[in-house]
Amino acid sequence: SPLREQAHYYRLDAAYKLAINSVDWKKEERINKAISYFNTFKRYFPESEYLEESEKMNSELAELLK
Repeated sequence: SPLREQAHYYRLDAAYKLAINSVDWKKEERINKAISYFNTFKRYFPESEYLEESEKMNSELAELLK
């Protein structure tokens, strides 16, 4: 599909927003899920126009996970 890249990015964005706004007892699980979506996105779309923004999201998620 020509919109596959955007769909993956929006899935990552939604998971990111859900993770950072989660209650504490669900936060770790949701952060890990969002990081997984980031890894999938980066693997399939290494030259994406959304890569810079998605890397910022991943950095913030990794920081929250600490």
